[in-house]
Amino acid sequence: MKNCEIVNYALEALKNKGAQKAQCIGTFSTTWEVNALAGQIELLRTINGETSIDMKGYFDDKMGGISISSSELNVIDEAAQSCLDNSKGAKVDATPAMNEEPVVKVFGTPAKEPDLEKMIFRTNEFLDKAREMYPNVLMRQMIVLYTLEESIYKNTFGVDITEYESVYSVSLMFSGFDGDLNSSFNIYGFTTKDLDTPFMDMALVSKNLAQAEKMVHTHKYPEKVVGTLLVTPHCLKDFLGQLMNAYASPNALVGGGSKWQNALDTKVACDNFSLYSKPLSENMAYNVHFTNDGFIAEDQPIIENGVLKGMFADHYTASKTGLPRRKSGGRFYTIPKGEKPLDEIIASIEDGIIINRFSGGYAGASGDLSGIAKNSFYIKNGKLCEAARETMISVNLSDLLMNIDAISAETVNDGSSELPYIAVKNVTIL
Repeated sequence: MKNCEIVNYALEALKNKGAQKAQCIGTFSTTWEVNALAGQIELLRTINGETSIDMKGYFDDKMGGISISSSELNVIDEAAQSCLDNSKGAKVDATPAMNEEPVVKVFGTPAKEPDLEKMIFRTNEFLDKAREMYPNVLMRQMIVLYTLEESIYKNTFGVDITEYESVYSVSLMFSGFDGDLNSSFNIYGFTTKDLDTPFMDMALVSKNLAQAEKMVHTHKYPEKVVGTLLVTPHCLKDFLGQLMNAYASPNALVGGGSKWQNALDTKVACDNFSLYSKPLSENMAYNVHFTNDGFIAEDQPIIENGVLKGMFADHYTASKTGLPRRKSGGRFYTIPKGEKPLDEIIASIEDGIIINRFSGGYAGASGDLSGIAKNSFYIKNGKLCEAARETMISVNLSDLLMNIDAISAETVNDGSSELPYIAVKNVTIL
């Protein structure tokens, strides 16, 4: 069966079990992988027929859902029965939860298989260059993937959307060493549309490897200070995910308790800060053209010049709360560049830390966030100093946005975001 027929079958299976409303999202992919361990390619493989089908049925306004990883018809039939069984314990809720306006769209075309020889060439080229440029860095693992994906959304209101995407992704795990001493491991990754550019020249790869060499000998901050946190684009992406989850996600908004619940068109950040979700941007390595409740996706402002302009209330949450429905499904964050070069920002910091990776828990509704600054360096009197050892930071996400002191003139594109460095004042470092 074709993939579209499989999703149709899943939708009909729910209807046959008595669902008056239903939606199914099928994702079908093939992945080619080049895997290197300790600086040598060890594995080449193709993973065919990866399948994920999310099924939701509404039986007398009681929702039952399930996710399966098979396209076998008997498995789909069993999943439809599970949706019916799961709905029996749910509460009656007639709130609209999916697009009820018919739309038929196809985005993209089925892509070609990858240039496997060039994948191998770029991998070996990178490993050779890393050994040459950074002899005190151990490349523990490198995974290069090319993924072909077909995503299909269908519901009982005549929404039928198909999307074809393909993307290369690179994941690196590495550490510095000096004789028998090793640094903690670091992880960095990016995505790209093609193989035109050497991996060493992508995103922050080279800078991260250079810093790994300096991470072997670390030092503990001598005392607790309230200073400046300089957040790299890679770490900023993590903080933005935490921010959206705590304040702007459906889960945060549907109960009415988010800090941003009634904050639309009010100031939530410093005046020179703007944030967008751009799932359709040509600057991204891949795009997402529909949301998981069946609407065509659009690029969406979140914050403009410090003022909150949008959140990620899905159709159900918007119907429940009266908030505007999201245009984007989230992620693909873009922040316009600032006016100050990174070197000038560092030179202006008297006491602080530059953070490359955050290790800690998730921020709750309060937005409080604390954890360890990993792969990070102290800044003292305008200069980068020693690598930080087990240094804790504590910050509130609301305060973080209001206390932005500088935004770098440089931005970094990792294929799924385009972000600058930001300096945040009044952060507790201990």
